[in-house]
Parts: sequence; C-alpha cells; structure tokens
Amino acid sequence: MKNQYFGDINDYWKYALLRRLPSGIRTTVCWMLTPDDGGPDGRKLAYLGQSHKYRSHDPELYDFLCARVAQGLRNVATIEESALVPNCNFYSRILSDSGAERRAYFAGLSQACAGRELVFFDPDNGLEVNSVRYGRKHSARYLYFQEIADLYAAGLSLLIFQFFPRENHARYIERRAAELRSFCHGAAINPLQTTDVVYFLVRHPDSCLPARFGLELRVSM
Repeated sequence: MKNQYFGDINDYWKYALLRRLPSGIRTTVCWMLTPDDGGPDGRKLAYLGQSHKYRSHDPELYDFLCARVAQGLRNVATIEESALVPNCNFYSRILSDSGAERRAYFAGLSQACAGRELVFFDPDNGLEVNSVRYGRKHSARYLYFQEIADLYAAGLSLLIFQFFPRENHARYIERRAAELRSFCHGAAINPLQTTDVVYFLVRHPDSCLPARFGLELRVSM
C-alpha cells in the first residue's frame, strides 16, 4: 500500500470488504506501507464521479472517500481515524526492502496481532514472485510465503490483497491457492475477486471465522 493509492477504486472495494467481515472478528490491518513514488498508480478515481453506479454498494464509505479525496487527504491515517472499519487495529510502519528491517517489521507485527483472529495484508502487488528475492530491490512490494506460514502457525487466519497478473484469472487463483495450502497445512483457501484484484482468505482450522463470509460484493461492472 502507498498513500497515493488512498481512495481509488481498489481502495473502495478493499474497505467495503473489511466492513463486511463477520461481526466481532478482531482484525489487524497490516498496510505493508511503502513510500509514495510519484507514479501513475492510484489514479483510478473516476468512480467517485459515478455515484449512480458505485455508491449503492456502501453509501457511507463512498461519501467518506469522495470527501477525503476532494480535500486532498489521501492517507491511510484518514481511514484509521474514522470509525468506518470496526474491530480493527492498524500496523502502519513503513516497510523497506532491507531483509533485516523487514524481519524487525514482522516481529512488531506479531506483537500487534496478539489477541486477534485475522490479519489483513495489503502489499503493493501481492504474493511473492520468483523474480524478486527476499531482501532485494522491490521486495517490499510483496508478501512472502514464509511470513504467511509463521503467522498461520501462530493460529491466525489471513486475508491477502493480490493484483491479478496478465494471465487467466481462474488458473492464477488455482495456482496461488495451491501454493498457500502447501505453506498453511489444513487451511481453507477462499478467494474473492474483483475485476483487478483477488483477495485470498487463508482460514485457520481453529479460527472462529465461518468457512465462508457470505459476502456479496458486486464488483464486476
């Protein structure tokens, strides 16, 4: 996540999803926040001018994002300070490419997750890829499988943001779900997809989360 993404269409669906988590589920939101880079990402704001098409999905959230973007308040602190995402605490440290700093980052995250059932990860891109090794340049854009395995072993369920690459979506979901199962033995892997993004729910068998959330986000429009 970068602050420059705040309020774009993928952000809208993300917060709408978090607002539909089962009541009482205590969640840590790990932004995996990286510095803004001045690039074009985060400019998908046209939906804010199409209230007839998008507002009905979550009117309160839609109006909130419209107002904050209009005010130039594009920062995750804006959603943290609101009451729009209940039962969440937020892990807002900046994540760097350094392997040593990353290990310290995740040690702090483990402490932030104490007493929680679910951790939501919001990496810039998603799950690790072969071309970007741990601790190397651009590694902060990805969540690595060993990090997932460690938190799962601690009894946590995970919800992971993942941009779709340029390949068949169904095959991509199947392949990534198989990888997640190989690191999280006994987990139920439930995907929820939008046009550009799939969220992988990695449900721990000891979790009080229902097997499926029963979510109906009508996002393919």
